[in-house]
Amino acid sequence: MTTVTSADLREHLADLLDRVAFGKERLVLTRRGKRIAAVVTVEDVDALERAPAPGDATAAADVAATIRALRGKYARVATSADAFAARKQSEKDLEG
Repeated sequence: MTTVTSADLREHLADLLDRVAFGKERLVLTRRGKRIAAVVTVEDVDALERAPAPGDATAAADVAATIRALRGKYARVATSADAFAARKQSEKDLEG
């Protein structure tokens, strides 16, 4: 991402907006060295609005249900957590 000061934004607004809209560039705006805002494409905004909010229990439940359904359909599919647990269990079994 390109960092742009608020002063540069005022001076070059049309050019910077073209870089975002047509060049798919993302800008971070700063004022007195602090990040204050971002300018992104409409596509980025749409993707953010579709994405589940962090900690969204409904989205997490949907993901878990999808994994369960896929496991039923593809019995050999395992998550990395399952693989880790299986490896740990194997190590315990080998130790004694």
